[in-house]
Amino acid sequence: MPKPVLALVIGCLGAFAQTEGISNAPLGYLVTQSQELRPVYGVAASFTLGDPVAGGVLSASFSGRCLVWKTGNELFSSCEGEQTRRQSSPGGRALIAFGGDGRPKAVYFPEQELWRGFGEEHTWYKLSLPGTVLSIALPDQATLRILEERDGVFWLSDFALAGGEKRKEEALTLAAPVIMDRRGRVASFAHTLGGSPALDWLGEEWIVVRTPGEAGRAFAPGHPERVYLLPEGGPQ
Repeated sequence: MPKPVLALVIGCLGAFAQTEGISNAPLGYLVTQSQELRPVYGVAASFTLGDPVAGGVLSASFSGRCLVWKTGNELFSSCEGEQTRRQSSPGGRALIAFGGDGRPKAVYFPEQELWRGFGEEHTWYKLSLPGTVLSIALPDQATLRILEERDGVFWLSDFALAGGEKRKEEALTLAAPVIMDRRGRVASFAHTLGGSPALDWLGEEWIVVRTPGEAGRAFAPGHPERVYLLPEGGPQ
């Protein structure tokens, strides 16, 4: 199974992660098929990659203020004006939920079906859902919302951020594919693509679309004509 290409591009100036913290403001980040975390520069129709800032990266997420990236058994976070932090973690990828202040508040590990508040001091919770978890978000300061696909139907489930108990769940009537933003709002993706695309919100301005066997593309919501091929930066 090919390694996923996670193209993390925001449509406003952010910052890029180094061991001493975030600085220098590229457009965003790309995790390549060779598992390099690289800053993305340029404009929408002409993206270019900067030098790698980390290797062995399985996944990454950026809020505009903080960047979080996952290697084999460690989770790193770098926020603007602060030193990079690291914590031990289970293997595999990680999904991140950011608060309204742009700081990471919760993390989910799909391979282990475990989640907790962001930080090693928080309690682990087992997430036993019948479908595939696509993304997580914080609709408010006390709730973790999860978007899940079960046999072609999309579901939302809410859990207490403190305590882990399920508060509600509902099936959505939206047509596939569906995406959830960082505030827990959901919508259908209104662009026609072949295959079964995977979608990620990138800051507040861009979605990255990944169709199996193809390079990632950046899409501006509300402007279906604005779809831009992203550089891979690694072997196909």
